[in-house]
Amino acid sequence: MPDDLNFAPLPYSFIAVTGDDACRFLQGQTSCDVEDLSEHASRFGTVNTPKGRMVALFRIQHWPEGYLLRLHSSLVEGVMQHLGKYKVFFKCSLTHLSSMQAFGLFADQLPDLAALQADHWQAYDCGRIHRLPGASGLLEYQSEQSPAAVMPERSTDWLRQAARDGLPELFDSSREQFILQHLNLQDWNAVSFSKGCYTGQEIIARMKYLGKLKKKMWVLEGDFDWPQHTLPAPGSTLYAEDGSKAGQLVQIQGDSQSGWIAQAVCDASLAETAQPLYLTAQQSGMLTLIKS
Repeated sequence: MPDDLNFAPLPYSFIAVTGDDACRFLQGQTSCDVEDLSEHASRFGTVNTPKGRMVALFRIQHWPEGYLLRLHSSLVEGVMQHLGKYKVFFKCSLTHLSSMQAFGLFADQLPDLAALQADHWQAYDCGRIHRLPGASGLLEYQSEQSPAAVMPERSTDWLRQAARDGLPELFDSSREQFILQHLNLQDWNAVSFSKGCYTGQEIIARMKYLGKLKKKMWVLEGDFDWPQHTLPAPGSTLYAEDGSKAGQLVQIQGDSQSGWIAQAVCDASLAETAQPLYLTAQQSGMLTLIKS
């Protein structure tokens, strides 16, 4: 591994799903097509309630004797409990791999990985390195061993860029608030509409085939002074200029120095009106739409 790499620790944890029925179990509990996952691929997927609300948003990959789910650390306990209710009918185990860690890298730090495709991984040093989808081609290193040069101050930059790229995130404070189409996950290969039944499938499929998507996720930016520890939690209400409710916060990343990048679920017509959104009803913390 090059000596000049600076690894940004990321707020992710890992659940291993292993055993003879691991694939069959996940195929019936997740939105993505687990059977179609190739050896060195990774992809988004969701765990949902029967009403189609997301309990977890994860990235899945093959793992010895099963699969590995990477998800925000705040979700682990709830997801273990949720999936545990269903796994009793299958020969498989759920294990929180507390020693597994995730670190962020930028694509220009490892030009030798330029050929690595998005949504794929390869073995690297003592772990695996993934290329995420999105315009920036962010890299994520996963290992049970911490690299030598860990720089927590780079985490904000990495997470901010991931949010700008439109890569959504789910947190414990926002679980069961969104269906996967609200977070544009149908555009990130996180759902299969042909694999058959899974929990929540009826609602998610109905939205595709019979409904009109009235809400979607937008990326916004803001330049304002705001203490990091008082930011509204994911799932909080965002407001229009008149103080009315205008959307829900998916996430906000950055700081007062570099600027803020936010994701919000709002009316699908937001781009037509281009109205600013605010973190409070008193019009503080203004966010404006990023147009691509």
